[in-house]
Amino acid sequence: MELIWAKSPEVRLLKLYDKTSNLMEGIWMNREKRERYAAYSLNLCDDVEKNYGELNITKIARAII
Repeated sequence: MELIWAKSPEVRLLKLYDKTSNLMEGIWMNREKRERYAAYSLNLCDDVEKNYGELNITKIARAII
């Protein structure tokens, strides 16, 4: 989770898609892991919006968090 910030904006965008998918299918996560995923995904949303503006993936991610 820490190394992602050194990657390109495109990689961080793809990571947001990945984490959003995991959250949507996250019945397997315990509460602590889901909270950690949610916080990480919010940070990714902020970063993606700085680089690309508001996208559907950021709207979806914020809605499920």
